[in-house]
Amino acid sequence: MREEAHEEIFIQRYERLLDQALQIAARDRQLAEDLVQEAYLQFTLARPDLQGIQNVDGYLYGMLKKLHISHLRRASRLKYVSSFLVDYDTLELGLRAMDLGAQIRVQDELRLICHFAFVRKASSKAGSVLLLRFFLGYYPSEIARIIRGPRAAVDDWLRIARREAKRYIDDPRSLSFMTESPAIEFPQIGFGATAFDVMNELRRAIFVGRHSICFSNGQLANTYAAKDTEPVGSATLAQLVGCPQCLDRVNELLGLAPLSERCPVDMAGLEMKAREKGD
Repeated sequence: MREEAHEEIFIQRYERLLDQALQIAARDRQLAEDLVQEAYLQFTLARPDLQGIQNVDGYLYGMLKKLHISHLRRASRLKYVSSFLVDYDTLELGLRAMDLGAQIRVQDELRLICHFAFVRKASSKAGSVLLLRFFLGYYPSEIARIIRGPRAAVDDWLRIARREAKRYIDDPRSLSFMTESPAIEFPQIGFGATAFDVMNELRRAIFVGRHSICFSNGQLANTYAAKDTEPVGSATLAQLVGCPQCLDRVNELLGLAPLSERCPVDMAGLEMKAREKGD
């Protein structure tokens, strides 16, 4: 069984599970999203034997119902602090919305978001997708091509990543996979630093742990040239996202703009229709 099978099974059913959670939670969307997020964490971290599950849909629905019962028994719903920055479509939009003093105050939050995504990419595509969109300036349709998956899946990965990041910011000890991971060291960014300065420092931190041996041209061609290739695995994707050389070779294979041309401001907001037509 492939390592990322549990994630793929869940992400394929994300919208359906959210609809079911809305029914269970009496249309309380915040609670429904919390239930789906908890189910995702339990299912992907515990990784139950899939061969022993006769009905995966029924199994996941049962998880949602049990989690809702637990919620009712606690008599108070877990509340996440909504991170100002991670709720923006891109890092640049969040920084541009702040004054300089606010930018200094949120440097710790930026470290937490980047640290979360950097660590999470080793165990989930959610981390890699968040890095590509939020810190490296890729459009969702471009990310879909990089992960070799549907465009809708990118939205689901981003939704999962943002909720996990907010949970981590609220309580860094709340996610077990983060507790044993060393923090990433960031150079201090002085007062008056621009969004461009912040982006450069974060990108340097993301790429500091790049692999010593890059993927060969043949390996990348086999991954992206064939039309019937499986989605890129989470481990491979994590290595690609952490290496600017490999990522730029993927950009070249897919006809995407290189990292050097990905201006943060230009990548903010919605994609142009012309780009969408090419997917």
